[in-house]
Amino acid sequence: MSLAQRCTNMHTLKPTHAIFISHGLHLNNYAVSKLIAFCALSDSGNLRYASLLFNQVQTPNTYMYNTLIRAHSTSSDPHLAMHCFRLMLNQSDLEPDNFTFHFVILGCVNCGWIVPGRQIHSWVVKNGMVIVDAHVQTALLRLYAECRVLGDVHKGKWIHEYVRKRKGLDSDVFIGTALVDMYAKCGCIDLAVEAKRNVVSWSAMIGAFGVHGYAAEASSFLERMQVDDGIKPDGVVLLGVLMACTHAGLLEKGRLCDAFELIRRMPMKPLASLWGALLSGCRIHNNVGLAEIAVE
Repeated sequence: MSLAQRCTNMHTLKPTHAIFISHGLHLNNYAVSKLIAFCALSDSGNLRYASLLFNQVQTPNTYMYNTLIRAHSTSSDPHLAMHCFRLMLNQSDLEPDNFTFHFVILGCVNCGWIVPGRQIHSWVVKNGMVIVDAHVQTALLRLYAECRVLGDVHKGKWIHEYVRKRKGLDSDVFIGTALVDMYAKCGCIDLAVEAKRNVVSWSAMIGAFGVHGYAAEASSFLERMQVDDGIKPDGVVLLGVLMACTHAGLLEKGRLCDAFELIRRMPMKPLASLWGALLSGCRIHNNVGLAEIAVE
């Protein structure tokens, strides 16, 4: 095992793999799982080589399947996560666990595969499995948030209600943020506001105001996140505020002073793109005075 643990890149792993074969360790699932995990999940690994190792195993275990599903779900080919999941279901002696569901649903989200994601959710319910894992709940919320249709909002609400009834899940940061994102993308701003707050959920909320053109609300939340929770906004938050200004027409309709005030109140140095957008508005509406201030 010490050989596998000393692998730092593919150059050291391949000789280690050869030693494993010469000593018969390639038949040891625990030993091979370490090599697969390094190849699949390490920054210096190789997912194709991990798949090659996996295919040489006669009886892969749940950990091996989960490792490949996890790696594929965030790769450039996330659809392969579903392929591995189907292979796993064909093994009568294996049963998916919460890690499996989390990563395969994440793969569906990254593929934009809403229907397969729903099918997995249905499969879980039909087989009498209870999803209590916070990461699985979050993945499901992300899945239904991508749908952005009324029926899927109802499914998201169902999950939210389930979370409230499960001890411990209602205070989970990941689920709270996913709820904000889900409600915001579906246009349920009032419900998004009710969810628990953290730095990511503040960003999601302000981004939601930006998408729906609520400039005043975006500005208010920009101030609240600093005053109420002491959180400094990052570039994602400021981009959301800019989107709100644009969608609300602060620049297009000539409300340049409002846009300028919003930029001026930002707690960090505004990006050049923000000033550029303001200058474009000044040019369109012939506001020379404000343009001179912006240039300074």
